[in-house]
Amino acid sequence: MKFKAEHDEVLAALERIGNSRLAASMAVDRKSGLQYCGVRVPDRRALEKEGFSFSSREPAKLRQIWDSLWLSAENADVMSCALDHFKRMRARKGGDLEMWRTVRNWVWRIENWAHADDLCTLYSRILEAHCDQVMPELVHWNRGTAMWPKRISIVSLIHNTGKNAVFLPARTMLPMISRCLKDNRDYMQKAVGWVLRELRTAHPEETEEFMLANLTDIAPQSLTRALERVSTNVRAEWRGRRAELLRTKTVES
Repeated sequence: MKFKAEHDEVLAALERIGNSRLAASMAVDRKSGLQYCGVRVPDRRALEKEGFSFSSREPAKLRQIWDSLWLSAENADVMSCALDHFKRMRARKGGDLEMWRTVRNWVWRIENWAHADDLCTLYSRILEAHCDQVMPELVHWNRGTAMWPKRISIVSLIHNTGKNAVFLPARTMLPMISRCLKDNRDYMQKAVGWVLRELRTAHPEETEEFMLANLTDIAPQSLTRALERVSTNVRAEWRGRRAELLRTKTVES
């Protein structure tokens, strides 16, 4: 490990505030093979913000240190501290291209939903600031088969949730969602539904047209998530329409 002293310092600080029961439950909940200290998210973020003995080093060296810790640590909380650092820097200074050059390869260490969602939060902000530079990489992952990069390629298109979650036009997002519709992996189906829900809020007409055209390819779980903000009657209408289309396809075949 290149920055072993820095790694050991971060790990020791996390262990001092960790909880073994929480650590065990985190690993199970995230279906993760990493080690955990069991630190609550607010406490971990406060620890990173307070800083370590190396935190006063120049930005370029800090990027190098945290990049190395993300890529080499076997402890999920150490990795999360690296994410916390870059998210905090992004909020303070904006998502610059130097940051993107550092974190773009972090996607290949993802093995659980929590790290994936946190990384998407960072990617989405950099994407908004530098779409021309970031989008080609997302499209590349979107066309591939590896689950976490593919999932991250669509979740990074939005800022979590809320009225400002969608910052891209529907015509940019829909082709990427379309390539994920038939992916029956659980985490992919959840992501498709979540992104469709936010897109439908921002661009209802275009999204509903897309959903109608692809209704039989949208998994039940995805459809449920996409329609979380509509009435029970409207959800029932969409499900009924999907069931009828599937029956028609079965008869025709």
